[in-house]
Amino acid sequence: MDASFSLGDLLRVGLHQAVDACSEIIDRAQKELIIEKALKKVEDTWGAMSLSFTPYQARGRARALLGHASAGARARRPRPAEWLV
Repeated sequence: MDASFSLGDLLRVGLHQAVDACSEIIDRAQKELIIEKALKKVEDTWGAMSLSFTPYQARGRARALLGHASAGARARRPRPAEWLV
């Protein structure tokens, strides 16, 4: 498509006869874009997190610590609310 593309060109190819199909395609594409943006946000958020496990008592269980992947976050002692059991 270029600057010389006009309404007459659309009418010549019969696009007006496929309005419903085009609308459905556009609607689906918009919904997919929303999902892709949400997935990117989740990926960016969780990509910056680290998950490490440490032994928990003598029962063979493990504690998981969720924190930021930066070295400073790993160096500090986590608060109890940060532990996932």
